[in-house]
Amino acid sequence: MLLKGFLRQILSLGAASKGRLQLAMSLLQSSNSPADIRRHLPELLSSGNWQVRNAAIKLVAKIRDEDRFDLLIEKLLDRNEAGIVRRNAAELLHKWGRYTPEVERALCQALSDGYWEVRAEAARSLASLAEPGRAIERKLVKRLHDPDGNGRGDALRTVRERNFEVRAGLAEALGALGTTEDAFAAIKTLAADAQWLVRYQAAIALAHFASRLPDFFDRAREALQDVDHLSSGALPIFVFSQRIGRLLDDMGRGTLDPAVLKHRYIHLKHGWHRIDEVRW
Repeated sequence: MLLKGFLRQILSLGAASKGRLQLAMSLLQSSNSPADIRRHLPELLSSGNWQVRNAAIKLVAKIRDEDRFDLLIEKLLDRNEAGIVRRNAAELLHKWGRYTPEVERALCQALSDGYWEVRAEAARSLASLAEPGRAIERKLVKRLHDPDGNGRGDALRTVRERNFEVRAGLAEALGALGTTEDAFAAIKTLAADAQWLVRYQAAIALAHFASRLPDFFDRAREALQDVDHLSSGALPIFVFSQRIGRLLDDMGRGTLDPAVLKHRYIHLKHGWHRIDEVRW
């Protein structure tokens, strides 16, 4: 399926761009040496076609080209770059695993990107890379409640992020990084979301938050008990309800582990039908 997508992209391009994209795709799937791949990067990264540039930044990450690490940050922040390139730059920073002040600033800034996939990937990347703290928590809560900076969202507890995948990403990030009542309240708000996939991520986030901050344990368990278990497209075994039950069982046994809970979120790009594959 992936190969068919590449072929469709190639067929839609002009001759020059088509050749560059074919080259980039072949390098991505090859075992060529980093030196050989690096030799082609200037031409690919400077292409006027976003599909070629998109493949080129994946090559940068593939060979972990240290000299071009900052290029991923530049691509993420370049609002003139294609949205999918910005989104993939955020994901590649996540996969690279290096967290610097520059990476943090870029991912936090990307929470306000006009393209929802960039916002969602930035939230997920922060959840994986950042350390809990009040400063980063404020940025996440602001994205949820007051993205336009009008000052009204936090007070009203109104969710102003309109894309459900971004809300799901914010739930994951707040579960991993939140430290205060504001973060807990935001997760509870997401646990009542109309979209069940958001509620699922928020349910894990409630347990994750409480596993790190035991003072919230009783309130987190109470909030979990109030989560609506119904879901559109539910499987016959009602996976969502089953998972809530397991979280409550773990809380009852006192066996919450933050390191384990980090892996109980789902990646929405992988499809909700794979929720049963999440490690428990």
